[in-house]
Amino acid sequence: MCVDHPWVKPWLVLLLGLSTVGCSGRPSRLKPPSLDAETAAATALQAYDADGNGLLSAAELAKAPSLKASLGALDADHDEQISAEEIANRIRGWGTTGAALVTSTCRVTQHGRPVGGATVTFEPEPFLTDVIHPAFGTTGNRGMAELSVAEQYRPGPKYTGVQCGFYRVKVSREVDGKETIPAQYNSQTTLGMEVSPSAIPPYHFDLK
Repeated sequence: MCVDHPWVKPWLVLLLGLSTVGCSGRPSRLKPPSLDAETAAATALQAYDADGNGLLSAAELAKAPSLKASLGALDADHDEQISAEEIANRIRGWGTTGAALVTSTCRVTQHGRPVGGATVTFEPEPFLTDVIHPAFGTTGNRGMAELSVAEQYRPGPKYTGVQCGFYRVKVSREVDGKETIPAQYNSQTTLGMEVSPSAIPPYHFDLK
């Protein structure tokens, strides 16, 4: 569903309780994903810590766009690097709010001009893919899109939103079968985003 407004109030969808499956096959209740913060953080370090020093440097973060984009929020000791403990602490923080889905909107521009008709995908970083679902949205004429997980992962159509997580962001717009957005924003994306209850959408992605 497109949102063609300059701003959207960041309501949280708080759906608490045990997750059960109704007759439709969708969960009748949705709760925050059950993440093992230490395991996810250790997996991230194993994947991206090329020099094996237990920290992710700026160069290493280039392979994890969402962590690079979230450096300011993650870097508790201000050493411009990210440790496994800092990642784990951030992941644990998501669960304290009880938010299952966060209403998330984004605005896509190119050289400052709105990009309409683009598909925006929030793809979970590989160390979160086992428990976090991707989210999708399509931009309207003003470049605005509302993102949500697929309907089968929601209790019903009215419950939309994105799970808290670290995401690679991909923007695609095909015209006559040809991709019009540079590969650095889709197949080789450098865009990343953390979705959390404290984030204030719309998230703005200005493509060059």
